[in-house]
Amino acid sequence: MADTDYALVVAIEKYKDAQSLQRLNGPIHDAEDFIGWLRSDTGGKVPEKNIVPYFLKSDDAASTPSDTEVWRKVDQITRLVPDGERVGRRIYIFLAGHGFGIDVDEVGLLTVDATSTALMHFAGAAAAKHYWKKALFDEVVLFMDCCRPWDIEAPVPVDPTRRRISPYAAQVKKFFAFASQFGLLAREREIRGRVNGVFSRALVDGLNGDAVNAAGSVTSSSLRAYLPGAMQRLLQSDGKQEPGYGPADELVFATGLAAKRATVKVTMSAPVLPLSVLSGLDRSPVSVSGLQSAGNTYTFKVPPFFTYILQAGQPGEAGFRETACKVETGNHDATL
Repeated sequence: MADTDYALVVAIEKYKDAQSLQRLNGPIHDAEDFIGWLRSDTGGKVPEKNIVPYFLKSDDAASTPSDTEVWRKVDQITRLVPDGERVGRRIYIFLAGHGFGIDVDEVGLLTVDATSTALMHFAGAAAAKHYWKKALFDEVVLFMDCCRPWDIEAPVPVDPTRRRISPYAAQVKKFFAFASQFGLLAREREIRGRVNGVFSRALVDGLNGDAVNAAGSVTSSSLRAYLPGAMQRLLQSDGKQEPGYGPADELVFATGLAAKRATVKVTMSAPVLPLSVLSGLDRSPVSVSGLQSAGNTYTFKVPPFFTYILQAGQPGEAGFRETACKVETGNHDATL
């Protein structure tokens, strides 16, 4: 169990200014699903006592939470240790609700007291940077399922907490993922019988094992490779939504999972040369399983939800060629 991991989770569905900010139906489901992963033995393994006190959700009267209440929770976690000391290994910040793009690297979650003329909000990256710059945790994770429209003027986000920047800040690892690119919208849909944010549903599915890599782990890299395709499958033909990112260090979210496999069949034109499979992320060699060759065809298995570079021969060799192959579930055919 990750005894020193903590989670700040905020879900806002209903707003006082109901005319300007229509009610959402997915954020609380999103938060509950994420908390389910945090609690699970195969997932976050975060103790209940490190989650429940820091979970805020809107009520039917839209009376809570305000931006001040959310920052109060940030400060409560900060005050768990004396000034200058480390709180724990990892802090998760998960935010879902209406939002806007404060800047290219910042998103504001509108709180219940927001109106069309007073955009009261909680700046997610500012909170994450508070924990990062003060080195209160070894790792800082921020997930925000919010829209990011850019044509909105709002107050500059503030960090109301008071702590010095730590000389150890450079050693903190961080991973920030947003539901959409800057300036674009996030969507919610009925998925498997209830409403979820498209980003949140794909995120939790990925954390639960759909984004597992060849080593049986879910990492920040495997999530980044998995999320765009997963979100588009959930949307189907109803528009497009791609996640956005801030700092993206390599973090491990789950281990010991059964690695999924998809089958790829490569038909090679003449000349038939040895096949190489590289990662579409960094072009590093990929270890495939079940490799078989017969005549001008190769068949093998690789983890799904990734793009691979298939090469016939080696660069500089006569007849060398390569192609990209985006692999989802099931069987895939490629030609070289």
